[in-house]
This record gives sequence, C-alpha cells and structure tokens, in this order.
Amino acid sequence: MADNVWKSFSDDDLIQYNAAFRRVLDFCNSAPFRSVVSELMGIPEDLRHDFVEIVMLSNDQLAKRGISVPSYLKIQRTQFYDERPTLFCVTHEVDVGPWKKLTVTFDNSGGAFQPILKEAVQADPNTIPLLD
Repeated sequence: MADNVWKSFSDDDLIQYNAAFRRVLDFCNSAPFRSVVSELMGIPEDLRHDFVEIVMLSNDQLAKRGISVPSYLKIQRTQFYDERPTLFCVTHEVDVGPWKKLTVTFDNSGGAFQPILKEAVQADPNTIPLLD
C-alpha cells in the first residue's frame, strides 16, 4: 500500500470502508441511476437545481424512474467551502477511522454522465485502495 492515510488503518477498517464504497459505486453506476443523471445533465444548467429538488430528492419521482434508494444511502444537496458547482451527492454513513461518511458528488458541469471508474478512484492517492 502507498504511503498515505490508509496505511495506518486495520485490514478490517479497509474491508468495511471498501464494502461501503462499492455499494455507493454500484448504486451510482446502475442503469436507472445513470439514466436519471443523464436526464438531469440534458437540461440547461440553470434548471438543474430545480430538477434535483423535484426529482433527485423525491423517492416517489425516483421510483417512477426505476430507482429505489437503499436504506443505507442518502441522496442530498451538498455545498463545499471551495464553491464547487455541486448539484447533489450520494452518501453512505460509515464509522471507519476518522470518517463518518463517504460521499460521491455530482457537479453542475459537463454534459453526459460518466461512470465512476474503479481505475479513476484508485489513481487518487487520498482515496481508499479498492480491494479485489
């Protein structure tokens, strides 16, 4: 393992965090979720916040699009101090080391939905090493 924050974690912590992260990735990469994110990205940027409010934060609207959010996940709005153009995020509560949750954010930039690739995650030295 690279010299990073994960080196000090126990194998059990890494396994637990990895399992949670894979659940988030599986959900975000599912066909119905990718479809609704593509729908979101297909509308003008200035209307996307309304779409998030009306569709992404509504279990009924998501269900109409074939999405059932598992009880361990939460779709919510998020905002960062660096003023990234974030629309919403998918979070999973965890209790591993200093982390209490893991988050995948979706920004108000770009066009078509891009799957979250294991290789991209592993390329970042500050993120968890994904176990095979």
